[in-house]
Amino acid sequence: MTSREFSEVDHDLLADYVGGALDGTPERATVARLVEEDPAWGDAYAALARAMDLVRADLAAWATGPAPEMPLAVADRITAALAGAGPVPVDDDAPVEPTAGEGHASGDLRRTGWTPPAQPAGPAGPRAGGANRPGRSTGPGRRSRRWVRIAGPVALAAASVTAVGFGASSLIGAGRSDSSVAADSLPAAGRGQEGAPAPLGTAPVRTTGPVLHSGTDYGPEQLPGIPHALFADPDGGRETTGPSAAQRLSAAAGLDRLNRPEALESCLRSISAEHAGGPLTVDLVDYASFQGSPALVVTFLDGTGERWAWVSGPECGVPGSEADTRFRTRVG
Repeated sequence: MTSREFSEVDHDLLADYVGGALDGTPERATVARLVEEDPAWGDAYAALARAMDLVRADLAAWATGPAPEMPLAVADRITAALAGAGPVPVDDDAPVEPTAGEGHASGDLRRTGWTPPAQPAGPAGPRAGGANRPGRSTGPGRRSRRWVRIAGPVALAAASVTAVGFGASSLIGAGRSDSSVAADSLPAAGRGQEGAPAPLGTAPVRTTGPVLHSGTDYGPEQLPGIPHALFADPDGGRETTGPSAAQRLSAAAGLDRLNRPEALESCLRSISAEHAGGPLTVDLVDYASFQGSPALVVTFLDGTGERWAWVSGPECGVPGSEADTRFRTRVG
């Protein structure tokens, strides 16, 4: 390989050189000579080296600062989306197709007993469309150099995302209202004693009833009579033949986010906003399921004195999902 093979700067190869991936290879000497003798290569090298210094300085500065945190709204949305995604389907019976240019897979060769013919030794001919370019081979050495080159931008992208998250978190924290701070100071609703009163929320929602983790799988036909069924006996309507502990844990899966008091408060406010019936008095919050899917079941009196049962999904209170309403009906 000689410098005459280059008519313009190969930025990929230059990145390999700057990143140290060419150390110990003949290409390193060639690129070094190009950087010294070719003004275009020299300018490109200077710009890339300067950019690398700036990136290192930024990363060092971020490393010494406080650990950034993902904005709560973003974290809640990701958690809710993962909770509703379910397991990834795996099709073990699907045939594996060889990719273009690979020919038969090694497993196929072993099964058929076919042995590929020996290839003549010697340098490979040039690829169609141009002369060989250094550093473009596909062997293990090239792959390792490519990963070295990719690792830098990936690290920079990860650091950039972290910095953006830190900045967004600061903006969100600066814009939070007093009511949000009050919600953060409430005791943990989801971690309280089973059947204990939920924390009192500020207007337009006031919570006075119990918080349950019944795991009940509700249906549309059950909800119109839900208050009578739950308060008819001191055990909160949970019969001995009700769901087992394992079933209750399974039903509550995906509702972990709503165990946080600020998330529950946001959910109830979203329900109030969507219902648009005046201030709500919530007399029941049940972490359960609706037609087989995790759901928060809420009953309340609205400003007109009407009682409602409301079913919300795991994304209730998440910006963009609002109340995540699955079902609602008047009660009584």
